[in-house]
Amino acid sequence: MKSIMLLIGVMLCNMTLSMEVCNGKGNVSEQRILETKNEREKEIGLYDWDRAATKARLNLSDWWVSDRNYLNRYRLSENETRRTFDYWINAQALDVMIDVFEREKTSENKDWILRLYKGIAVNNNNSYINNFYDDMAWLTLACLRAYEVTGDTVYKSTADRLWREIKIGWNDLKGGGIRWNKENRHEGSKNACINSPACIIAARLYRMFGNEDDLRWAHKIYNWEKPLMVDDATGRVWDAVGNHNPGWVFTYNQGTWIGAALEMYGITHEKVYLDDALKTMNWVVSPEYSKNGILPGGRDSDGGMFSGVCVRYMTNLILLPELDTDLRKRYVEFLQENALELRKNSPDFYFNGIWSKGPDLTDMLLSYQLSGVMLMNMMCVIEDNYPELLKK
Repeated sequence: MKSIMLLIGVMLCNMTLSMEVCNGKGNVSEQRILETKNEREKEIGLYDWDRAATKARLNLSDWWVSDRNYLNRYRLSENETRRTFDYWINAQALDVMIDVFEREKTSENKDWILRLYKGIAVNNNNSYINNFYDDMAWLTLACLRAYEVTGDTVYKSTADRLWREIKIGWNDLKGGGIRWNKENRHEGSKNACINSPACIIAARLYRMFGNEDDLRWAHKIYNWEKPLMVDDATGRVWDAVGNHNPGWVFTYNQGTWIGAALEMYGITHEKVYLDDALKTMNWVVSPEYSKNGILPGGRDSDGGMFSGVCVRYMTNLILLPELDTDLRKRYVEFLQENALELRKNSPDFYFNGIWSKGPDLTDMLLSYQLSGVMLMNMMCVIEDNYPELLKK
């Protein structure tokens, strides 16, 4: 309630000052209006990213199913009987819990990682193997991160098992690539949502453990995907081989391609990969793709997750030490504008899948909340590394 009243105060104050200028009833400048607006925004904590990330993350408890150790698709306080486990969304949630542990390395936060990790198997027929290769790729990425931050080999063992399974999905249809789904009718469905994450996995495994076979896989996937799914002129990443529908240019595919290019750059130090990452990054922040400077949102359980994934890999590029200073500033400003837009529309830290809108209490999906939490977490990471580039 306090946040709402303060927001109303900002509006009333700006209206009053503007009327004084228009009516000539005072010597109030546009600069003063801006200063007053900024003061009010500071007062309600719009720039307090640590607070925003914490509050938003704590709200995830509304989706937590304590007797099964997973996060439900629907907010339980609104839909107590609608229990649905989404494997890939919970894999993203595992990434979020790792983010939390990286910021606060407490035994409690470490335990949350393990609880959700175990819960994913319990709710997937006591197995981490799934019919969707992209689902398994998301969990593999999370497990590799969990191993890096905790040192617990249980996560590495699962990542290795999943990676062996994912590689089975490669076939020669359409010249190669990993299929999206194990079903025969999908054997020729070669999508960015599996191949870019798979490239990231292979490159990270090589970086972490030095297995030459992983390096070969990274090159094989990247070299196959680039000419078929990445527009050479713009860096735009298409959804699948042969699908050039502009309505299917999803944010997470842009993000994971940036991630794949960055990983390849990291293990080879060849500038061509950094150039690929920058080309797609510049496409993402362009007004042609991100209208009014805000990432395209999603209105369903899958689509609501996409922009959060994209932001994670955009942040990885921002953190690259050798990134051009002006480009870093531009990218940070872009993400901060997205974060501010989301914050202004979410006074209670519940999020919409479309960041320019407030939460819809009849449509409170887990993916919306997780995506927003990811954005707030990444703002904390940027603030830790480049505080001078953020508005205060």
